Amino acid sequence: MLALAGLALAALGLVEWGVVLLLGLIWMLSRVPALSVEPIGLFWFFLLEGSTLFGSGYVLMGLMQDMVTRGWLTSSELLNALALGQITPGPLLTTATAAGYLAAGIPGALLSTLGIFLPSFVFTFLVAGILQRLQGHPLAEAFLTGASGAALGLIGWALWLLGHETLVGWAEWLFTLLALGLLLRKFPPLPLLGLFGLGGALWRIWMG
Repeated sequence: MLALAGLALAALGLVEWGVVLLLGLIWMLSRVPALSVEPIGLFWFFLLEGSTLFGSGYVLMGLMQDMVTRGWLTSSELLNALALGQITPGPLLTTATAAGYLAAGIPGALLSTLGIFLPSFVFTFLVAGILQRLQGHPLAEAFLTGASGAALGLIGWALWLLGHETLVGWAEWLFTLLALGLLLRKFPPLPLLGLFGLGGALWRIWMG
């Protein structure tokens, strides 16, 4: 697999020393001992997710439920990864970095980040010209419409699963509904996260 990966990277134009350095780093990190999750497994997992991800980054949450099923993360840890992806600069896909770190430390974070972003660069290079020709094509538009519906379904499923695990008391419901009300009134998301994060910490201290 390493040889085929090296061949593919070289064919895409990556310089020889870059191919050797990248694959050597990946294999080195995959051999780090004493981790509950093999980092190389996280890389392949997020490489697949990055290859099939469509639409909003929130769709990733529906796909990442498989990490809970596999026992790599708890539902609470997955929600924490989403929160970290929200408050850090850059795209929501940095959630994969946070999830990789929670599952397998720094090696997991590095390989998860590489896996989730690599397909974007590769596919853009390979299909940019094809996509330009498909603009306005009725079959392509029909496909994108159907895929958009599937993306919304995945987002809804992720919300249901996360809500079922986290909305366990009246305080959680109160925070959620209050945040939703403020968002509907166009309250900026970043200050909202900071405000409610502080509120949650104070609530935890007050309760015990």
